[in-house]
Amino acid sequence: MTGNVSGMESHAQSGFTAGGAFIIRVYGIYDGEDSATAMQELLQHLAGSLGRDFHFATTFQRADLLRRTQFRAGLPADACDADMIFVALGPEGRLSIELVAWLEEWAENRRVADAALVALVTGPAGSFQAAEILRGLAERHRVTLLLSDDAVSKHAQVMAQQRRRESPAPFVAFDPEPIQYLDHWGINE
Repeated sequence: MTGNVSGMESHAQSGFTAGGAFIIRVYGIYDGEDSATAMQELLQHLAGSLGRDFHFATTFQRADLLRRTQFRAGLPADACDADMIFVALGPEGRLSIELVAWLEEWAENRRVADAALVALVTGPAGSFQAAEILRGLAERHRVTLLLSDDAVSKHAQVMAQQRRRESPAPFVAFDPEPIQYLDHWGINE
């Protein structure tokens, strides 16, 4: 898994790494260190469960940066190309107006039709309200909403199976048997 929690980071847009592994692109927005840690732990768990042929390309962004003008100017390419958008909220569990507006813009402009929206709320306060807001957004934009770690794991497993099925068969090097040359040409010889 690549990425960091300190800010914006860009990643290659290829669907494979140089070693032939599949890439799942994740764009994560978090509101504090607790929520960032919860998001990283879930991604580490997913990375371990998907197998060696999958890697995560991650970009993490603090939610409070959405209030700054330069981040409201447009969506980063990493977000538009993400397979999963994580919204990790701390114990308060509150979605800011800026974050909801950003998510609406992402849902309208995403380039991955079957992208999923993942809600991670580390505390009980506000989690119901956040879930309802995200559920409405997901319904309006026909986005898959994942509200539990189990749902995220199942979705990632399904995504991994689909990518494996849709990928071209890998080249397998083989050493054919040596060709046996015959010293005659036809049935009359």
